[in-house]
Amino acid sequence: MEKVRILLAGFLLTVTSFLGAQEVVATGGDYFENANGSISFTLCEVVIETIENENNCLTQGFQQSSLNVYTSIKELPGANEMKISVYPNPTYDFIKLKTNNFDGLKYQLCNFNGEIMHESKIKNKETEISFVDYARAIYLLRVIRNNNELQVFKILKQ
Repeated sequence: MEKVRILLAGFLLTVTSFLGAQEVVATGGDYFENANGSISFTLCEVVIETIENENNCLTQGFQQSSLNVYTSIKELPGANEMKISVYPNPTYDFIKLKTNNFDGLKYQLCNFNGEIMHESKIKNKETEISFVDYARAIYLLRVIRNNNELQVFKILKQ
């Protein structure tokens, strides 16, 4: 019986050493192609760069299965006529908040306890928010119009 346990332990150690290899085992994703180009993606890719122009937005990443990317966690009435996006998420130093209509908008950056760390009016369609002075943690970014919360994002600061 002891030999079986030793063999089983050796087998498990061998299998787990192979699991740490840099191999992509995708649980989801897809591939699309047309006359203008192609795109493929897998789930669990970390965002490392975002490139955009007036009509397109491309976010590139690399495979990292142990990291979660958080997006909007709350969307309230009135937000559906607005386009609000935040990227890159997770971030090291800054995020960009982009909206199609910034009239009367402000944002609040809060820690996970709900304490306001920073707030400001949104004055342009694209606003850069610095995370340089903040510790690694999860933050909440609230987008507000006329004291009504339109959308809340979870932001991961690495």
